Amino acid sequence: MKIIAVATSKGGTGKTTTCVNLGYGLTKLDKKVLILDCDKQGNISNYFNLTSSKTLATFLDNIESGIDIIAVRKNLHIINSGKERLAETEKRLVGARLGIMAMNKAFKTIFESINSYDYTFLDLGPSLSLVNENALAMCDEIFIPASMGFFDLTGISQIIKIINDISDTVRPERPIKVCGMFVNMFDKRTKIAETIEANLRAAYKNLVFKTKVRKNVSIAEAPAFHEPVQTYAPGSHGDLDFTQLAEEFLDRA
Repeated sequence: MKIIAVATSKGGTGKTTTCVNLGYGLTKLDKKVLILDCDKQGNISNYFNLTSSKTLATFLDNIESGIDIIAVRKNLHIINSGKERLAETEKRLVGARLGIMAMNKAFKTIFESINSYDYTFLDLGPSLSLVNENALAMCDEIFIPASMGFFDLTGISQIIKIINDISDTVRPERPIKVCGMFVNMFDKRTKIAETIEANLRAAYKNLVFKTKVRKNVSIAEAPAFHEPVQTYAPGSHGDLDFTQLAEEFLDRA
């Protein structure tokens, strides 16, 4: 199993959308995928309109409590974050000076018990919380969605610096890799999109996937119907682009 954090230091880049639609795309290529929501906003559970009692938050409180792994589609499963409770749990562990120790133990337990998956995607929030820091410390690689805003390049450089710092201090023998990044929410009608894409490819060369996910209303609408874009709007640009992204991801992986 490969553990991949979908991360960047800027909000609104499409991390949750990437986890869902890339994850679903990989299941159509006969891969088994788990998405672990590490964000207190709980957007993965919101996306599928699901609740559970045994979440990441309750698991961090008490490893013996177990954790709910919920099937949302064939070969696509999720673990809910616990939303607001995750923030409360994090504060309690920090206050008790158990944060890093407890979370490392919990994340190791999760990942050691779910090795039947081909890929586990970690949906991280944009801020460097203790939960996100521990999740990054446990992942194999990160995958970065780059939307076409002015500050996106800064967000990418910041997250790369963060994973390099974590690698240097926590796991120098096994550095976290950047498996790639992709152009997201691309609108060819705007000059800024072309400029940012050119700068991104100039800065990161082959790390940038060839596939571009175009800005598409179907991608924005799909969460309201609790569907991956591929099943919500078959044949749409969103369906075609995320299907191609999954194929390129699998070729590179």
